[in-house]
Order: sequence, then C-alpha cells, then structure tokens
Amino acid sequence: MCKDEKLKGSEIVARVLVRLPDEVKARPSQDTEDFLRKADYRGTGLPENGLSFLRRAILQTPEDLYGYIKSKKPMGFSECSLESLTDKGLKYKITGAKNEHLSVRCTDCNMIEDKDKGIVCRPEKSKEAGECPFFGIDPYDLNKLLKVIKKPVLKTKA
Repeated sequence: MCKDEKLKGSEIVARVLVRLPDEVKARPSQDTEDFLRKADYRGTGLPENGLSFLRRAILQTPEDLYGYIKSKKPMGFSECSLESLTDKGLKYKITGAKNEHLSVRCTDCNMIEDKDKGIVCRPEKSKEAGECPFFGIDPYDLNKLLKVIKKPVLKTKA
C-alpha cells in the first residue's frame, strides 16, 4: 500500500492509553489529556507531530497494540472508525514499517514532509508548530468520540 493512499472510512483505529503507575488511580480511564499533543516529545525537545493511532486491521490484538508502543507502563486502548475522525476534518499520514501507524493531524495541518526533519506538522497559516489546536486539551472532543475498549491497569506479578 502506498503511504499516500486513502484508507476506507470504516476502518477501525485505536488510540493507546498509556499511564504512569501512580496515574492509574487518578486517571483510571480515557480522558481529555489523552488527546493532547506533547510539546517535548520523548525528551527530544521537538514537538510531537500529531496524535498516534494504530490500525486494528494490522495490529489486531491488544498485545499487538501494546507491543508496538513498547512501554512497561500500564496501557489500555480506545477505538473509533477512521471516518469519525475525518468527518471532523482531521487529516492523517500513514507511517510505520507495515503502514500500521496513523499520525492524525489538525484540520489546518500543512502536511509537509522534510527529508532532513521528517514529517513537519503545523497549521498551514502559522509560523510555529505550537499553534496547532492539538496543543490545547481535546479541541475536537475526541474523548467523547472514542470508545474505551480496555482501561489501563497495573500489571500484577504472577
């Protein structure tokens, strides 16, 4: 599949919910913070390019989803159809070795790719990536749109 190909709107996509162990009680399920773009992504000093969603057609089990994330933190996930995101005007880039990852972008995203910097995300008429609405908490009301399938839970020792 070409990475620029449009996917079927009926395709199910998942948002993995990752928690620190002490957050599991304070944030036991999905909330608006799960749709907040990180200003300093994984300590790189660079902003996160978009919100990550995973394609359930490719990563079919919870273990597949969690294995993609590779975190030891408690995880859960929520789902919706791709169409419910695009109906809000959101855009996406298909990434990943198997085209399993979607970088979901704001309605105004410039969708530019730079061979040196990777995928650069910022609103079309803005000079700064920080002006993206995803830096504000849940501007598209995704918390109400996505259905929680599995809540993050602390792993118990066997």
